[in-house]
Amino acid sequence: MWLFKVIFYTKGSFVKDERLRYDGGDVYALSGQDSDFWSFFEVCDLIKGIDSSLNIDDVKLWWKHEYGCLEKDLKPFVNDEDATVLVFYTEKSNCDVEIYTEPRSSSGEKTYMERYTQSQDYQAVRRLIWRGGEEEIIHDFDEDIDDGLNIGVDNCEYIREPDDDAGTSQ
Repeated sequence: MWLFKVIFYTKGSFVKDERLRYDGGDVYALSGQDSDFWSFFEVCDLIKGIDSSLNIDDVKLWWKHEYGCLEKDLKPFVNDEDATVLVFYTEKSNCDVEIYTEPRSSSGEKTYMERYTQSQDYQAVRRLIWRGGEEEIIHDFDEDIDDGLNIGVDNCEYIREPDDDAGTSQ
């Protein structure tokens, strides 16, 4: 068992000026969170207990460790797998966490942070490709990794290999 503190940021929004920040809203700190009982549903219950007017289906959840940077360390919080990663991180790093709510669009569009992180992922891939030059990265790729993947495939159609014992019984 590991106890940690979680700080909830609700009813605000992410804003990018010189730096990414969370603007407005309410802040709630809850100490003594037990790692053995931590789950996505526990977080949803805590948020509902903090503010019963907040509908969890209307927000996207994000988390980071207390010393992290919003631009680099913010991660989506959508299921128990994320809750487990969060707990392991707090235990290993001996730190507390922050959870942010971001309003979802009623039209189903991506939230600001979803668009922002997608853009950051794209930029990271571009930097990787251009840092060493495209040829260097391609040269390091193991060309033999796909040997055997096309066995049983002809023009993208599956070819079933005949069984030697098919239809024979003795």
